[in-house]
Amino acid sequence: MKKIILLVVIFVLYLLVSSGNAQLKSLGSATKLPSELTALQIKYLEVGKYGFSVPKAMVVDEEGDCYLIGWVELEQGKNLTASFWIKIERKIDGYYIFVRKDNEKAKWSREHIFNRGDKLRDMDLIPVKKITVTMPK
Repeated sequence: MKKIILLVVIFVLYLLVSSGNAQLKSLGSATKLPSELTALQIKYLEVGKYGFSVPKAMVVDEEGDCYLIGWVELEQGKNLTASFWIKIERKIDGYYIFVRKDNEKAKWSREHIFNRGDKLRDMDLIPVKKITVTMPK
């Protein structure tokens, strides 16, 4: 009797899943996002490239160590020199941050962001190699 009930439950679940897939397929195929509309996330920044983001793309832990949030999107372009942006550059040995001295939004406080036993990559946090404060031009 238990085997029959189990088989009925499995069959019902199969019907539910297959009907959901059929509904998606009946909508037609989905279009692909054009590459020029795809946002670049910090974690996918290529070595030798840079981009700009808001200061909240970086967090500071209780010990003062700095990390970038990997899923945050970057803006790219030469005209992004406004004082509220931070520049993020990826070099062979890591990520470098450049903050303008007149950037009033670029202030961080130390916070508890993870337990030391957690893996940084599981939380999408990337260690910052160096922070440089620059003078406005």
